[in-house]
Amino acid sequence: MTLETGTYLPSEEEPYMNDRQVDWFRQKLIHQRDRLRERCNEKVALMREAQDSAVEWIDRSIQEAERHKRVREVMQARKLLEGTEAALKRIRTGQFGFCILTGEEIGLKRLLAKPTAPLCMDAQALFEKDRKVHARERILE
Repeated sequence: MTLETGTYLPSEEEPYMNDRQVDWFRQKLIHQRDRLRERCNEKVALMREAQDSAVEWIDRSIQEAERHKRVREVMQARKLLEGTEAALKRIRTGQFGFCILTGEEIGLKRLLAKPTAPLCMDAQALFEKDRKVHARERILE
């Protein structure tokens, strides 16, 4: 089945995570995964091409800043790729659409906005609160 973005959009009017919805999300995630892989490969290729081509110190400085930017972009894309792969694994195991902590429905609106979401809103809020607390503790140490 191909991604039917123009003709079908999962709806709350149908049973949650029915076969059609799951397949729609699978196709969307596969497309996202493929785009992320391409982006990573392009950035890595650009970094290899630009390696040591600068002669003057100012050119090297600019080149180094661009390399750091590309490294950050690759790291970000790989992190997104990991989340996408994890979501595809949850589809394969029948757990997609359900919170990995509570087992509750994540919700169609949240999944449409962020198909890689592993947590329901309540669990996400607790996770964010806990992360902020630990960040403050590290600052105060």
